[in-house]
Amino acid sequence: MKKILFTILVFALTFFVVVPCYSQDTVDLILGCYKKKVGHLRFFTRNVGELRIVKSHSECNPSEIPVSWNRLGLPGPQGPAGPMGPQGPQGPIGPTGATGAQGPPGPAGPIGPQGPKGDTGATGATGPIGPIGPAGPQGPQGPTGTGGISDIEWVYDNETIFELYPGGVYYQLANCSDGKVVIGGGYRGACTWTEGNNPVYTCLTIIVDGPDDFQWPYKGWTVGYWNNTNITFNNYTVEAWAICVPNPTP
Repeated sequence: MKKILFTILVFALTFFVVVPCYSQDTVDLILGCYKKKVGHLRFFTRNVGELRIVKSHSECNPSEIPVSWNRLGLPGPQGPAGPMGPQGPQGPIGPTGATGAQGPPGPAGPIGPQGPKGDTGATGATGPIGPIGPAGPQGPQGPTGTGGISDIEWVYDNETIFELYPGGVYYQLANCSDGKVVIGGGYRGACTWTEGNNPVYTCLTIIVDGPDDFQWPYKGWTVGYWNNTNITFNNYTVEAWAICVPNPTP
C-alpha cells in the first residue's frame, strides 16, 4: 500500500513541478515542502511520506525544497468557432466627414431640345455703304426710238446794267430766229459783291424766268431781275438764253 501511494505521489510531483509557476497573487496554486535527503515523499498532514502541503513556502524547513503546482490543468486546444450570432442593431450616424477634393469634370451631356423662337430684336444701325461693284456686262441694244427734234437752236443774249436802283426791275430777253419757237431757257448774273470795309455778297431777285408772254407763238425767253436790296447795281452784266426749235405750226 505504501509503495502504491509513493508511486502516485512521485508521478503527481513530477507532473506538477514541470508546470510553469505563476504569481501567487494571480493564480490559485498548491504549495508544498519536499525533503531533499529522503528518496520518497510524505504528506505532513497525514504524517506519511516527505511531501507536505503548506500555506506559504516560509513554512518549509532548510532541509526541504519549496514546490508548487496549479490547481487547474494545462489549457486545452482552442475549440471550433461557434455559430454567428444575430446582427446587432444599427449604430448611430457618425459625424459628417470633411469635404473631399473636387473631382474632374464629367463628360458633356447630350444637346437639349431647341427652345422657342425669341422676340424680334430692334433694327440695327445702317452699316456703311459698301464699295462699288464691278461694271456688269453690256445689255442688249434697245429698240429704235421715235423721231426726235432736229435743227435745235441755242440763243444767247446779255446786257450791262447801269444804275439799277433799289426797287428797280430789269428784263433781259433772248429771242429765237424767225420760224422757230422757244422750248426752254435760263439766266446767269444775279449776284454781286458790294465793295467796302465789309464786303457783302448781294443778289438780285429773279421775278420772271420763262417764255416771253408778249409774243405768240413764244419766240423768246425772258428773265426779270428785281433789285430788292438797299444798294445800286452799276456796271453789272445780266445774261439770258433760249432753246429754240422749228415752229411745228407755221
